[in-house]
Amino acid sequence: MIRVAHLVSHPIHYFIPIYKELHKIKDISFTVIYYTLKTTGKLHKNNYSRDINYNVSYFEGYHWVSFPKSNLLEIPNCFYNSPRTDILAHLWKEKYDIIWIHGYYLVINWFAVLLQSFNKRISFLRTEDVLFHKRKNWKKIIKYFPLRFLLSQTYGLYIGEANKKYLEYYGIPKKRLYPAIYCADNQYFQTQYEKYFPYKDNIRKDLGIVNPYPIILFCGRLVEMKCPLLLLEAFQVVATQLPCNLLVVGDGPLRNVMEEKITRDKIKNVYFTGFLNQSEISKAYSASDLFVLPSTHDTWGLVINEAMNFGLPVIASDLVGCVGDLVKDGENGFVFPANNVDKLADCIKTLINDESMRKKMGQKSKEIIESYSIKRCVDQLVYAFKSVMYLPKNNHSCSDPINE
Repeated sequence: MIRVAHLVSHPIHYFIPIYKELHKIKDISFTVIYYTLKTTGKLHKNNYSRDINYNVSYFEGYHWVSFPKSNLLEIPNCFYNSPRTDILAHLWKEKYDIIWIHGYYLVINWFAVLLQSFNKRISFLRTEDVLFHKRKNWKKIIKYFPLRFLLSQTYGLYIGEANKKYLEYYGIPKKRLYPAIYCADNQYFQTQYEKYFPYKDNIRKDLGIVNPYPIILFCGRLVEMKCPLLLLEAFQVVATQLPCNLLVVGDGPLRNVMEEKITRDKIKNVYFTGFLNQSEISKAYSASDLFVLPSTHDTWGLVINEAMNFGLPVIASDLVGCVGDLVKDGENGFVFPANNVDKLADCIKTLINDESMRKKMGQKSKEIIESYSIKRCVDQLVYAFKSVMYLPKNNHSCSDPINE
């Protein structure tokens, strides 16, 4: 029996299905340790924290442990946070075979890795980071050497190709890297697709869309890094030439700015839904014809996983972390240069103008996303844990067990 503890900042709704599946593995004892429970049910991001009902059961179907402080602390917004002696005491007592940390900005994660090294036990790091954005030299130096030291003590779990390059850059050699793909709950969303797609026309009407024109869908926070204004500008260009709709799912500080621009420029056929939970958002995907994520800072973009389960072609910027894995340019969508409104408009026009292309690309999306499932992610995690625990060090194989 391999005893694995997973240290993570707070309950993340995308991760819960993975935890439940790991809990079912007979020869792995899996425990989740949360830094805080106070933010459960909130969308927590810098400058934008609000109560959210994701319609997800956060604490059922797997083993997790709680500490009194966990009900009091917020998620830290910088590296300088409490080392959490209560969690360290628990780790010292339990002496887990493997500690799997999510990210490195919690001080407790660094202490946990050092504790594992002291006890001659194993640590894994899974993080979302990519190398897309340049930093000032002094920031790079401050980060580079401490992070290389931390990663010298861990094995890496990479979520995609861009993330793999990040982990390699900071010193984890290929022989210590294992895939652990980023995934949405395909089974859930495909069931939702079967449920709602036959009623696509009715859902459009419920959303207030009574015309027959194609729907361009955006899902995400309405903040600068997601670039919803860029999409609105591109839509404005396209809509002067081809009839179409823009459906905006999400909320945030830029909503008022977008609505003011719509009023000022008299842009028609733009619809806002506000935040939608997991069941409600399925209706939006089912009603739509193509999906756009124009972000400049998205280390993966799990909404793309979701959209692909509904057979949607995808347009994404080249600064979205998953494009090298999920968006095959010209096959299931298009990749455009970030912040380039003209290129984005061209991509949208191409798909709006060609229904057969949309359907063909949408089918390709469904084929691609099949291999980005909860089951495959869990299989990869189990393979990584067992490989490091049981195989001789010189015989480690970091390949994907699904493809062997």
